Amino acid sequence: MKKILFILTILCLLASGFAEPKINQYIKAEKPNKDDIVVVAFQYPVGCIKCVLQIEDIIKVLNKNFYQKVKVFALVLCDREIELKSFIKNNNWKYPAYKVKFKELKDYGANENSMMKIYNAKSELLLDLYYNDDETNLKLKAFIDLY
Repeated sequence: MKKILFILTILCLLASGFAEPKINQYIKAEKPNKDDIVVVAFQYPVGCIKCVLQIEDIIKVLNKNFYQKVKVFALVLCDREIELKSFIKNNNWKYPAYKVKFKELKDYGANENSMMKIYNAKSELLLDLYYNDDETNLKLKAFIDLY
């Protein structure tokens, strides 16, 4: 019995080690082409208008520089579907949006200050942007120049 329990424990550990990061399920749902970049915006159902506008401005800049190669979606930190719908309506959000629980942020490599993450089509992280970061514009410009 101990042997079976030991083998099951090892198999569980191995399986969890090979599990894909949670963000991959959302990136795959957007069906990016091999040259696309995927923008993941972390949003709150009721947030400051400055934060929402900042994300919209960044998306506009990316769309201008990477014409038709930008896939965008939001991970809205909320517990209920009504909060997600409220976010979409109140912010006139025209991209896909998914609800995630605040306590799951770490599963996405994010924290309460995470504003946006940019990935390639292979789900490799290219850029990480945070709210209240004075260097956001510099990081974004460097990313555009490099990519």
